[in-house]
This record gives sequence, structure tokens and C-alpha cells, in this order.
Amino acid sequence: MRMTCARTRTAAGELQPDAERFPHGIKWLADYMHSRGLKLGIYTDYGSATCEGYPGTDLEHQEIDAKTFAKWGVDRYVNIFEIHLNL
Repeated sequence: MRMTCARTRTAAGELQPDAERFPHGIKWLADYMHSRGLKLGIYTDYGSATCEGYPGTDLEHQEIDAKTFAKWGVDRYVNIFEIHLNL
């Protein structure tokens, strides 16, 4: 699934669903898919931003993003891209 998140994080640093694309949120989508026997996977960029300018998952945000994805009910989280890696 591409571009699931809004362009900014919450004040607590969490990713947030893109309200236009996912008006009911990602948790709702995960529940809907699970009710039909499907699983939901999500990916992010291993850096400060994706190639399209959405928030990435840099070292500072790895734990909070993993917890956010778990809270949303995401079954598989993949973090393999390195577009804006700032070490």
C-alpha cells in the first residue's frame, strides 16, 4: 500500500493515516481485510522521508512506527527502502 500516511507526524511523533485516502483510518482497513481472511502489509522508507516526501522511518522513529503499525493491526511491516538516509 503506498502513501497511507499524511505528510506530517502527530505532535507525539506518530505516523497518521492520510485522511483523504483513508477516511476511516488504517485500523478500520486492517479490520475490514481481516474480516475477509486477508492480511495487511505496509512499508516505509528507512530514512527521514520517502521518495514522494512522506515521513520515513529513520532511527529516531523505528520503535514508535512499529508500535503504530501494530496498533493499526498491520500484519507485516517491511522497511527496506533507503531514499533519504541521514546517518
